Amino acid sequence: MHILLSLSSDQESLAIYQLHLCRDDESVLRAWEVHYRPCSVLSCLNDFMQAELLDDEILCKPCNEKCPTTKSLAIWRLPKILIIHFKRFVCVKEERRWVKSCKVVDFPLENLDLREWLRDRDTKVQTKYNCFAIANHYGAMASGHYVAYAKNGEQWYSFNDSRCQVLVSASV
Repeated sequence: MHILLSLSSDQESLAIYQLHLCRDDESVLRAWEVHYRPCSVLSCLNDFMQAELLDDEILCKPCNEKCPTTKSLAIWRLPKILIIHFKRFVCVKEERRWVKSCKVVDFPLENLDLREWLRDRDTKVQTKYNCFAIANHYGAMASGHYVAYAKNGEQWYSFNDSRCQVLVSASV
């Protein structure tokens, strides 16, 4: 039997809980895979850009028949500054409620290359981005707290209300 009791709600305690989370039972393992297994920003982009079969068929003018339709996305032009906003809330249809996704999204702090998702992959424009700021929400959908992380020169900082702390890049 595994028991871990924590009365704190900070991120360090959550990390300790997830580290010791019992994954012996198959149902617990499946739930952990869905809700907690880390994913990469690249896999998020792949999922977002994936071709999607639409429910409605459209009328094909040349053959005058209804045909399946797909929707696909591509980046036509890259911005000077890239802002990525993750949809962190998912609808649990069986329970008819929204919950916050607890998945950790891994991303490179340097050289995030978006060439793969460009419509024109042969472009000569800069396709790599370096991260210099993050806004992170801790808490539930209806409440919580934001903490900002920003890089000044080569040094990362944490901004949490009135506190500013120096960080090592590995903890960002």
